Parts: sequence; C-alpha cells; structure tokens
Amino acid sequence: MEVDLKEKLIAKLEEHYGSFEILVSKFGTTSFGQIANDLCISPSLFSKLIAGTATEGMYLRALENVDRLIKSRQLEHINSELSQKVEDLQNQAINSAQITPKIDSTSTVRIKKQPYLLIALTCLIVVLVGIISSLIQEEPVTVEQKLTYTHPLSKFFDGGVDKVFDSGYLSPEEIQYYCPSSAYEGKWKLHKPYKLPLPGSSKPGVYMVAKSADIRMKTSRSDNQQGNVLLGYEHLIHEIWVDKERRSISPEFFNEDTKSYTSEFENLNFDDNDRFVKVATMESFFIDRFFIYPDSIVRKGEPAGRLAQDINHELAKKYQIDVKFLIRDVVSNLTKTRCNQAVNPFCNPNDLHTGSTFSFECLYSINLENLGFGGGYPYTKTYELVEQNYADKISCSCPND
Repeated sequence: MEVDLKEKLIAKLEEHYGSFEILVSKFGTTSFGQIANDLCISPSLFSKLIAGTATEGMYLRALENVDRLIKSRQLEHINSELSQKVEDLQNQAINSAQITPKIDSTSTVRIKKQPYLLIALTCLIVVLVGIISSLIQEEPVTVEQKLTYTHPLSKFFDGGVDKVFDSGYLSPEEIQYYCPSSAYEGKWKLHKPYKLPLPGSSKPGVYMVAKSADIRMKTSRSDNQQGNVLLGYEHLIHEIWVDKERRSISPEFFNEDTKSYTSEFENLNFDDNDRFVKVATMESFFIDRFFIYPDSIVRKGEPAGRLAQDINHELAKKYQIDVKFLIRDVVSNLTKTRCNQAVNPFCNPNDLHTGSTFSFECLYSINLENLGFGGGYPYTKTYELVEQNYADKISCSCPND
C-alpha cells in the first residue's frame, strides 16, 4: 500500500515539477526543500515520503496537496488565456468607438449599431469572468463543512514549515520526556456521529445530532503526572432537529424498561426522513483533560462556549423551538454527564497509528436524572486519530510487558 502511494506521489510530483533527479535531490529544477515548502510540510517529512517510510495518512495528504498545486497551475493558465481574450475584446471595443464614421447613407445605421456592439462585448466580458470564477471556485461549502474544517486554534498547531510560530505541541527534544502522552499528541476527530434526544422542552420531539468534532491534543507540561496528561481542545458541530409530529421518544425510539434505544432510533437518519426538519446548527468548544493509564483513559471536560448558527427562525417559530433556551439551559445541562473510563488499547503507545480509536460509554440526564423514567439516555463518543505530531518510535513501552 505505502509503496504504491510513494510511486503515485513521485509520479504526481514529476507531473508538476519535472523528472525525479534523486542524485541532486530535485524534481526538474526544484529542490526538495522548495517542494516541502510548497506542500506546507517539513523537509524531514518530505524526506520520509521520498524514502517510503511515511505513514499512509501522510502520503494521502501529500497527494491531495500536489493535486491542489496541479489544479492551481491549470486554473492560472486558463485565467491568463481568458484575461487576454477579455483585454483584446475591450481594445476592439475602444478602437471601434474611436473611429470617425463617414457621412454617407449608411453612417446613421453604423452609429446606431455601435452601442449595441459595446453592450454585446460587455455581456461577453461578464460571461468570461463568470467562467473564470466558476473554474477557480471550489465546490460550494455548507455551513457545517465550514465550521467543521475551521478549528479555532488551527493556526497555533498546524502552521506549515514556512510559518513563524511556536507550536502548541512538544518540541522534538521533549518527546521522550513526556511519554506516553507525547504519542497521543496531534489531530483527532469524532469517529462517527451520534444522536440524542433533548428533553426539557415544553413539547417532546427535539433531538441533537453530534455531526463532528475536530480536536487538537497536546501534552500538559505543568501537570505533576508528567507524560500522563493530555489537554484536548475540542471544536464540535451539532445539529438541532425537530419531529414535526412532536411524538414522545417512548416507546417508538426508547425502551424505558431496558433504558436503551430501539432499532428504529439506531437506524434513524434525520436527513432522509421527511418527518424531521433541522432547526439550527450549533458550534461548541470544549477543553478536555485526558489522563492516560496503561489500561484506561479518563476524560474530564468542560465547555468553553457555544453558539447557534444557520438558525431557521421560521421553523423555530412554527414548532415553538426556543434555540437560545436549548443551548443555554438544556444542552448546558448535558454536561452533567457520567462517562465510564475508556479502555486503553494502547498500553504500548507505539501501537498508536492513524485511524486508532478509543471510546467512552456515557449516560446523560437533566437535573439529577429527572427524565420521568428514573434513568438517563446513553451514548457512545469515540475519538479517532487523524495525524500524530510525532509518529516515530518513542522510548516508553507497556509496563505490563
């Protein structure tokens, strides 16, 4: 797999820069260092990619970056050609307007036609500009996508090799001194969405869907448990949906005897069900503390603010949904959540890799379990590793080995 990805990357780089000249560390006339800078990665990572020792995720991200460079060059070429055509048409229009018409039987007709010629050229210019814009622009980005991919602290953690900044992650010199937490440092995400009922409204049928979480995890340098505590900065996107029929969650979606969701709820997709409509998108920020033990991971988190985006005020009014109340009073109450410690499958932190996960089984309630059935609603939150800050071997291993 990785060998194939390496060959694909080299082929892409040759397509963009020129032939691979390994003896002089160049593609065409461009040095490895300049290419690393173009790809916004470190020279050492680029060396790993060329040597075939990088991870699959690193190759995939590098391929995406090269594709962007190739596309950008193509669009620049198209833009240059169209700009020249626009300039030529403008010059023709100006020259045509400056010609002094002859006083003959056809002069009146020629003069009358010139304004229409200018209008036609102007319309053509507008069309060409539209074509350029449509080619340059990416696919339309939804509110959810924009929020998902804009972590508030990204510029403090994800700066490229050409950026002048002090990363929130450990420096290479500190990695071995903060083991095992140093292996967990990097980008994480929500493994898969989950949905929850939102009790506490005057009528039933309100739900929240956890769509995504973009997390940066860094080692705590100040904690007494050196190398065992992670700080997590969690940017979450949720959606608020309402059942147009305002049915109670029980018994259709929740069994109060077993305190578990029914298969109908597990398989429910709000997007594909006309009975449900989305009222708002919600953006939240959490600060977490993860305590890493050989057999378990404990999370303690607290919100650092949340806000509603993309509110459909017409639907909110129609179905009597007070979005501000839901965010401030109902969702805030969900922080009174009890989560079991997660099983740590990475007693040896060197076993961590892109795609690694760990999960928390949680139970939430409103105001000391006052939900009408003497219990709470369960959910599972799973974190997935996207990219490690340091992916090479670290010194500590599983103490049970």
